[in-house]
Amino acid sequence: MKRYALIGFVLLFSIILFACGENDNSNNTMNEVANAENTENKENMSEDKEEKSDEMMVFTLEELAKYNGENGQPAYVAVDGVVYDVTDVPAWAGGKHNGNMAGIDASEVIKEKSPHGLKVLENLPVVGELTSAAMEEKNTFTLEELSMYDGKNGNPAYVAVDGIVYDVSDVPAWAGGKHNGNMAGQDVTEVIKSKSPHGLNVLEILPVVGELVE
Repeated sequence: MKRYALIGFVLLFSIILFACGENDNSNNTMNEVANAENTENKENMSEDKEEKSDEMMVFTLEELAKYNGENGQPAYVAVDGVVYDVTDVPAWAGGKHNGNMAGIDASEVIKEKSPHGLKVLENLPVVGELTSAAMEEKNTFTLEELSMYDGKNGNPAYVAVDGIVYDVSDVPAWAGGKHNGNMAGQDVTEVIKSKSPHGLNVLEILPVVGELVE
């Protein structure tokens, strides 16, 4: 009788050990699955973050114009198709710098007139890029906007002729934004075409900065 009891006890103990082993294996399998899922989720989240960080804003000139540094807006400028944030640059306080306004394609100003050239862009945050169509467009000016470029108080001197806006800032005859009684910041089409002894020929060497719109 004792022999049968011993055999029964051994069998019962073996069954218990087997069951515990199965539970451990099951738990290990579940843990492995959970760890794999967590790893995959983390990788997906990391990829999502990388994709978001790689995304850049794309601007038309019209959209870029909204970021002029006024009324709480950030101040952005574009150079060679890349849009930079100059909001925190003291020299661009209020969206203006040496008479130039934020919210425009400033490629020509930066590359040809800035004493620092393209080096001034090295530490600026890049926030996006211009559309290919925008890069082919010209900056546009209303008469009111053109009037700001009068050559006074450090502002550039621009004039419009036949809808094209020219920069006369570096023309000695336009020093101080004046030339033979005519003021910069205006549409001087009639003056140039009917009164200037040089006529339209005088415009050939002037930088074009944009177009005049109604």
